[in-house]
Amino acid sequence: MTYRALANASPVPVRPPQILGFALYLIGTGCLALGVSQLARFAENLHAIPFSPLSVWSFVIGEAMVLLGLAIAWRATKGHQRRLLGVAATLWLTLFVVEMQRERYVLYLLAHAPGALGGSLAASIVGRAIVLLVVALVVHASGRAFASRTWATTLGALLVVADAWAGAWPVLTHVRLENLAAGLFQTTPSMAFGGIGLLLIAGGLFTAGRDVLGAVTIDPTPALRAGLPLFADAAVAIAGLAVTHAVALAVSSKLGGSMHDSDDTSTLGGEIVAWTLMMVAIHRMKPLTARAEALALATACAFVAVTALRYVLWSNGVLGADAHGSLPTTIRPAAEVARWVLVIVTLSAVAKARARHVRSSLFVGMLAASAASSMVASYGSADGAGLVVIGLAALLGAVALHAAIGMAAEVRRIEISR
Repeated sequence: MTYRALANASPVPVRPPQILGFALYLIGTGCLALGVSQLARFAENLHAIPFSPLSVWSFVIGEAMVLLGLAIAWRATKGHQRRLLGVAATLWLTLFVVEMQRERYVLYLLAHAPGALGGSLAASIVGRAIVLLVVALVVHASGRAFASRTWATTLGALLVVADAWAGAWPVLTHVRLENLAAGLFQTTPSMAFGGIGLLLIAGGLFTAGRDVLGAVTIDPTPALRAGLPLFADAAVAIAGLAVTHAVALAVSSKLGGSMHDSDDTSTLGGEIVAWTLMMVAIHRMKPLTARAEALALATACAFVAVTALRYVLWSNGVLGADAHGSLPTTIRPAAEVARWVLVIVTLSAVAKARARHVRSSLFVGMLAASAASSMVASYGSADGAGLVVIGLAALLGAVALHAAIGMAAEVRRIEISR
């Protein structure tokens, strides 16, 4: 049975409540304010000046609007989406209250447990990233005709996740904040890209809210069509993270940071989540891509191995001379190469199986450019140089992103032409 036949199996159109569109507008406006706040704070940290009223008030207003939007969306949804939004709203409220009392608990931690201060700050960033990822998943699950640009919310959420990973990495690896390289995480490129991710989320939510307020009808059985759309969103996210990775390496030295450190931390968290989504998508397409599912699992294992090696190296002084000559240092290059070879083979397997549903050239462009750009950028940063090579990687990643967005548009046309 073809994918189109599955999609046409039981169309039962439903019109979502228009109040949900208003809720998405609120969450989107809140994310817009938070994105402005984060970019303003990044600029202020870069120039070592105190926080301006713009970053402070944008943050407070954004937090409040996202919380209100989550509460309204929770009331307007049913089933597992309502449960997810309920948990997300509770977590966001907790983080909002903590943020309003930040000065008090920072003073308390400095007096009683100074070592826990970094962990508390990282937990706050990670918590918000989890909530925004839940929002992106709920929007995706609501249907392609309803949320016509789900790739924007997905990519934006994964950029926020990548920033949260980079912020938590020094804490998880017990790197001292007094260390110069670790201290520069206050102006890491991932912080700027996290702000851009918030703006992307806002754009995707505005589009979804507009569709709901326009009284669009949706199919309430997303399981019938979940595989290919989720694959398209994950592909856009992987390509977008490849661009982000190359650009982060290019600007890290301009910010006084290390290309090697940015290579290790800038997008790894987002890549792990993106490949998790890719595995779920391939699993849902299992009748047509059983071989690709096994390859995706192997790719995920390679990501876990690379992450473990990076953790070991950082925990044992990757910034110093102790890491040289160690076993993790010796086997890491082979693990990195194996990871990207598996990425290429996996995407190639899925491309062959899906070629009759979307234009194969889009898959080929995404496949070649997204995988190659990250590989080229990583090797270009190995000796702290190679800006021309990294620029080439950014260009390849941009081509991949363009192809993947085109693929997502093609998938949407399949979805709404039933």
